[in-house]
Amino acid sequence: MPNLSSRLTGIPIDTRSGAESELLVVRDGVLVTEQVTRLLSTHKTVTVSVAPNASYPDVPINVNDSDVAYQIFVDGNWPDNEELTPNNGYLGWLAGTDFTAGSGFWVKVDLGAEFTVTEVIARGLSDTGPAIYLPFDFNVEHSTDDSSYSAFGSAVDSNSTTGLFLWRLEASGSETARYLRFNFDHATSVRWIHLAQMEVFGS
Repeated sequence: MPNLSSRLTGIPIDTRSGAESELLVVRDGVLVTEQVTRLLSTHKTVTVSVAPNASYPDVPINVNDSDVAYQIFVDGNWPDNEELTPNNGYLGWLAGTDFTAGSGFWVKVDLGAEFTVTEVIARGLSDTGPAIYLPFDFNVEHSTDDSSYSAFGSAVDSNSTTGLFLWRLEASGSETARYLRFNFDHATSVRWIHLAQMEVFGS
């Protein structure tokens, strides 16, 4: 009879009830639990410091309804390269109109409980033709009580393209947090920031 334990080594076989960030795995024939990194932010509560501009975008949710507002940011989906239009899955803010350039605005994700957060990602659209730009400044803060916030990691700009493209900004670290606050800003007015998704990973 084949030795199944050797074939199952390191293969997740079940999710432990009540601990979604742990998996039961067989290692060297022994059943053990392991911590795994996963997406924590899907369908969690999202709030913003400043309401987005009514002109962008045309999305199938009422962004003024607190029961459904901003779920576009944590639904696990974002536009791809075939959907690069400002009115397709984005919310937009205009510097000088919706927020003060140099002061910025934030998008906050409430995970509902404390987790060890290891990575956060923000995704959005740049289209310099209609003055939609990659944020001039981006950083992330974390908190356990939604009162006292500290910086989370160092933000990395993974984009070097100008024109029309999807951008991705990220920060990595290892912090216990329930609340993640994504801060965005432009240095000058009459520039848009268009956001599509906020992702929080951890265990």
